[in-house]
Amino acid sequence: MRISRVLTVAFAALMCMAGSEAMAQKKKEVKLWEESNARKIEPEIRMFVTPQICDMKMLSSSREVYGPYAMDVRLFSAKAFSDVTNGQLTNMQSNAAYLASKEAGADAIIEPVFHSWVLDGDDKTVYIELSGYPVSYYNFRPATKSDIEMIGVVYPTTNSSIMVNSGSSEASK
Repeated sequence: MRISRVLTVAFAALMCMAGSEAMAQKKKEVKLWEESNARKIEPEIRMFVTPQICDMKMLSSSREVYGPYAMDVRLFSAKAFSDVTNGQLTNMQSNAAYLASKEAGADAIIEPVFHSWVLDGDDKTVYIELSGYPVSYYNFRPATKSDIEMIGVVYPTTNSSIMVNSGSSEASK
């Protein structure tokens, strides 16, 4: 009886070793992508840039019309107008605004209004006409405390904004 018990224990131990060896020989997984990440501390350089502000000169007191400018849709990664996305049309309009600024000798066209169309039989060209006010920028300078206060009135901050103390002795809210 004792021999059968020893044989049973030996057989069980042999089976456990065979099972663990079989698991070790299991086919190794092939990973297509894997990433590990840990917190790391790197040297940090902080730089603060003084905000700049400038004045704007209107080059015309009335709305000017520019174009139409012919935009080849193939230059904007589309095969035909039916493939043009809203983003690509926006890029075409930005290109037209650039051409209008160049034509007007301006830095920008403010308040542009775009009129775009495609002619029947030519689905590879978008025509864009725009109107707006040509302006140029001058008198670039570091922003003063009064400039920053004026910007705060024109563009009010929300509760999530961080207000930087611009030199006043009062604590910012």
